[in-house]
Amino acid sequence: GAATVFVAAYVGSSLFGNSVGAGLMSGTGRTPWRQMLKAPPVWALLLGLALHPFSATLAPALQPVYGAAKFLMSFLGMTILGIWLSRTPLRAQDLRDALATTATRAATVALSVTAFV
Repeated sequence: GAATVFVAAYVGSSLFGNSVGAGLMSGTGRTPWRQMLKAPPVWALLLGLALHPFSATLAPALQPVYGAAKFLMSFLGMTILGIWLSRTPLRAQDLRDALATTATRAATVALSVTAFV
């Protein structure tokens, strides 16, 4: 369903972002394959592809691990985001700019939904 599309988009953008980031960090403008293969999303993709044939067997056994990993990823992600945001200076102008952007996006989505419904 829709979750599959979002997961695929996330994995694809993560792989692309990591490969571009590795290329920029290398200074050569090209990403060495060895360096790109060290990226965690690449490892996750390869592990997922390797375990895919066993998904029916492994899914029930790994359900508790999946639940714990899902919670930890959300918790740690929000913690890191909070740490980054706590060190970011905010001004009233930033809030006004964000509200204007959000209002524009909301209006665009509302018009799009109205046009297709």
